[in-house]
Amino acid sequence: MTVRLDDVLDGIQAIAETLVIYDVTTPTAEAQRLAAIIAEQSVELVALMRGLDGLNGLEAHLKGGHDLEREADGRWRAAIGRLFRERYRHGDAAGVLPR
Repeated sequence: MTVRLDDVLDGIQAIAETLVIYDVTTPTAEAQRLAAIIAEQSVELVALMRGLDGLNGLEAHLKGGHDLEREADGRWRAAIGRLFRERYRHGDAAGVLPR
């Protein structure tokens, strides 16, 4: 479990570093909500970890984390869709897609 948590933290750090590299000073509303979801998931994770000792009250936190993950997935897809709709309005998206 600690290896997977470390992987998650590495991903968060990579995104933060990318924001610095590209000089992003004002994150989009989607990025702000995704950051808030990460914070909310952290709260659920701490509650789950505390509940492991007696295996009590885990279901609500598992559901909460799952619901947040589903929301994040939808918001991520919406943000990518908006990026392509607004940035590549004239069908020029092929230049950024992997071949």
